[in-house]
Amino acid sequence: QCYSGYALAEDGKRCVAVDYCASENHGCEHECVNADGSYLCQCHEGFALNPDKKTCTKIDYCASSNHGCQHECVNTDDSYSCHCLKGFTLNPDKKTCRSLPFFPSGINYCALNKPGCEHECVNMEESYYCRCHRGYTLDPNGKTCSRVDHCAQQDHGCEQLCLNTEDSFVCQCSEGFLINEDLKTCSRVDYCLLS
Repeated sequence: QCYSGYALAEDGKRCVAVDYCASENHGCEHECVNADGSYLCQCHEGFALNPDKKTCTKIDYCASSNHGCQHECVNTDDSYSCHCLKGFTLNPDKKTCRSLPFFPSGINYCALNKPGCEHECVNMEESYYCRCHRGYTLDPNGKTCSRVDHCAQQDHGCEQLCLNTEDSFVCQCSEGFLINEDLKTCSRVDYCLLS
């Protein structure tokens, strides 16, 4: 008799190690490795063994949050490399990028820095700034926008009611009053004249 993991040879006297990987039904996608009394599957470099312990999946090194590439991460066969956007060159650390001094135009700083502008990001020659849509003003943080309150300004001149519009304001009158031709003052409605 032979120990576990060995089989009796044809001569009936010797024991030889069982080659489990020689079996056509081991199911390993890449490599089969004989182990003590069994076998296990392994993947080629750059691949990871799936939970089924038989198939392999290409490793996405760039999916890792710690790849450290400042601009772009590109997967290679067994690792990854960092690349820079147009107008930049890779620093000696092989992760960060610096702008090329002779190529300032054409760089999309808004896409590069992901500045968080609420409305619009505007590229400049060597930087960017946030801009708001019409009827809004940029908040002190330089990123968010607030609606302009034209009625809060002291010089609107409305006698009774002020109503903000997209880029200005209009004056209105309370019930029982009509707006005058100057579009600012109000006159009481004379119901006797209307009947």
